[in-house]
Amino acid sequence: MNHTGFIKNCIFINCTVKYGSGIFCSQSSNTSILDCNFLNSSTFQGGAIFVSSINKINILNCTFININSSDNGGAVYFCERGNGSIINCIFTNCSSKNCGGSLYLSRAYCDIINCSFLNLNAFNGGAIFWFYNNGSIVNCTFTNINASYSYGAIYLLHVNSPIINCTFINVSSADYGAVYGYYY
Repeated sequence: MNHTGFIKNCIFINCTVKYGSGIFCSQSSNTSILDCNFLNSSTFQGGAIFVSSINKINILNCTFININSSDNGGAVYFCERGNGSIINCIFTNCSSKNCGGSLYLSRAYCDIINCSFLNLNAFNGGAIFWFYNNGSIVNCTFTNINASYSYGAIYLLHVNSPIINCTFINVSSADYGAVYGYYY
């Protein structure tokens, strides 16, 4: 998808490709993904959605169930500039063999608001792995999150993002707590 546009009321089931098994967005100026469902899909990076070099992305009212990545970003991989929002989304049974059981954010501004994260697994950052840039995580719940190596539910590296009014239930990790932040 290389233009301004939106994807609305779509269902993506059993999709398997290398990047973003449902949607791959690159070099767009404004893109919105609204009221979509992503089910039983897998990929190398960005199990359902892969976003790169984009000006603005909005992911609203979407559901991600049984989505897997063999590298980073169990459900969503968002990298290289741009800003976005992930609002009113549900992530259930998503995993990544490396970083970010549901979300992998790199060099991107993002606001994550009113989202639910349930039964997620990753090597690092069981739910969210985020490095460089800023944003916020507001009114989100994290339940049954596992980081098999480190950084509990949320891993923040060089990110100045407030975490406001969030709930963490049953988060496990070999090291560190539910939220780990490192900024130097």
